[in-house]
Amino acid sequence: MVSTGVWSYSVPHGKARLSEVCLNPKPAPPSLLTQLRQATRDGHRQLERHPWLAALLERDLSREHYGRLVAAFAGFYQPLEQALAPALALLPAGGYAFMPRTPLLLQDLQDLGAGEPLPCRQLPPQPTGWEALLGTLYVLEGASQGGRVIAPRLARLGLDGDHGGRFFHLCRRRPRDWPAFCELLQHQELGARPGPVLSQACEVFDGLYRHLLDLAPLSHHQEPR
Repeated sequence: MVSTGVWSYSVPHGKARLSEVCLNPKPAPPSLLTQLRQATRDGHRQLERHPWLAALLERDLSREHYGRLVAAFAGFYQPLEQALAPALALLPAGGYAFMPRTPLLLQDLQDLGAGEPLPCRQLPPQPTGWEALLGTLYVLEGASQGGRVIAPRLARLGLDGDHGGRFFHLCRRRPRDWPAFCELLQHQELGARPGPVLSQACEVFDGLYRHLLDLAPLSHHQEPR
């Protein structure tokens, strides 16, 4: 017999009898992915509202504006991925694999004739350990998902996944990367300490936001509505 919150067991006569054993299981802690989403929500929102990023969704987006933004991304991703490279050896073989974004951004810059990457003055902490690696990759893989919205808008500028828009088309060319990374996080529920993972992810979001502040302010007519 089973009742709400109480399991009652009946056993043959002469045997021990267990009845009305109250079960009060502790609620399961949120997954690492859920914790990451919650911890980075404010940083993610702040970054999305940065005028230079918000303008990507504007109808009057210009190639010049887009080129300067690509230069800023390249200036952030290049040194971060150089620091990230040694830690990538910690990833388990045969599963998720990280594809560097820097070559895509540099090729996009060349296509656009947009000059050199905008140097990054202050990078987030280097992802030298396993937890910091997970936190960094969460931001980089999650950021690529924004291409699902941005890539179609680049067509108005004559840009696509083969010319000038490689970075924002990555999620279309490698649709399994995000699910594979989420599976990796799920497998690390008991093996990774959440604190350092969450801290690194927040630092990367904040680092990119600070870096974009080095871009000249948008002129009044360019500011997103």
